[in-house]
Amino acid sequence: MTDVAVAQAAQPPQKARISAGAFDGAKFSVVAGSGGVPLNVIEVGDPSLPAILLIHGFRQSYLSWTYQFASDLKTRCHIVAFERGHGNSGSPWQPDAYAQAQPWADDVNAVIKATGLSRPLVVGWSFGGNAAMDFARYHPEMPLSGYILVATTAGFEKTFPDRWSRSGANSGVAPAPGQGRRLPQHRSWPVH
Repeated sequence: MTDVAVAQAAQPPQKARISAGAFDGAKFSVVAGSGGVPLNVIEVGDPSLPAILLIHGFRQSYLSWTYQFASDLKTRCHIVAFERGHGNSGSPWQPDAYAQAQPWADDVNAVIKATGLSRPLVVGWSFGGNAAMDFARYHPEMPLSGYILVATTAGFEKTFPDRWSRSGANSGVAPAPGQGRRLPQHRSWPVH
């Protein structure tokens, strides 16, 4: 075995190195969410920089955002992620807390206020998109930079009913056979 091969074999795989250092220097705190449920909140980056709020999917945790926290994005933005009912956060005791939209919306609102985020870009991945749209619906007064929704159905029809209809008439997009309703093709979502 060459010296180079021995040195490479001694290094942990790239993925392990990213996971190990992604949260170095991160600030971990607890924020009281809806109903007093303790939410695990993770922050990196200078709070005076543009803010990004990351909302993970169902049965996930802040670790879903490992690559974002490991990237150089933290040198250009204030990145915040939180957990609700998963990871290191508490879970609501009432079953209806998972079936209602308001508690999810209030959790997002509580994290934004507690961390002092100013006009954050809200990123929702998978079920996190639903929480982001719940927030848009119940807290339209909160100024945001916008939304990025990734791999989610996001509850769009409940949040912006004027841009969504069963026939697609409001959006100019008709549903495909067997697919029900579809998102409009335009990308002019309202931003607060």
